Amino acid sequence: DFRKAKMVSEKGLNHAIQFGHKMTLAFNELQCANVLVLKGDGKNAIAHCQNSIEYSKDIGWVTILSQAWTILGYSHYLLGELDRAREFVGKGLRIQEDSYIEAMLSLHYWVLAMVLFDQGDLEEALRSSEKALELSLKNNERRYEGLSKIWIGKILGSKEKARYREGEQFILEGYQILKELKVRPAMAQGHFHFGELYKNSGDGFKAVEHLDKAKLMFEEMEMDYWTAKCQEVWKGL
Repeated sequence: DFRKAKMVSEKGLNHAIQFGHKMTLAFNELQCANVLVLKGDGKNAIAHCQNSIEYSKDIGWVTILSQAWTILGYSHYLLGELDRAREFVGKGLRIQEDSYIEAMLSLHYWVLAMVLFDQGDLEEALRSSEKALELSLKNNERRYEGLSKIWIGKILGSKEKARYREGEQFILEGYQILKELKVRPAMAQGHFHFGELYKNSGDGFKAVEHLDKAKLMFEEMEMDYWTAKCQEVWKGL
């Protein structure tokens, strides 16, 4: 429910602005950005990330600072600005690794894997996804376990790798975790990545089946960025 999420996150931010408490401001700015990037809206997330970075710097809140840099990178990734995305995710990752705090470190490696994949560096993307999975298992971060498995599956199921059965199994395992957690946006993305994999393997029937499911869910949640991605994959089917 992105409309409600946006309303609640903005309400929290308005309270933080009213009281001027920098820790609350840093956190709420990041939460506003998180809602937007989950929906696929990188453009409107950027300012919130930049604000969170400034507040976090002022008070030395390393955990939120590192996440804000990486979500800023994610925002630029959604806009197709891959060099800037890699630069900012790299900053977030370095800050968190230097802090020796492992909680949520899987987030950075997961986003980095997406950027690397779109830059065509599949080997590094796979290593980054596997690192995200390793950390998520170590730190009991189930959501990132599911997301990492889906991206490992996406990479293995690409035409360049052509390891379709392995890719299918990883996506299935990741999808089941996200279904258990009831994370519907990520579940829809799971169907989308199934569609990509089946298109790559030449199974047009299964590709259409999953892309249909993904598109319906994206439309219900008004995830326009992802709806457009579905339409791109449909070409040639």
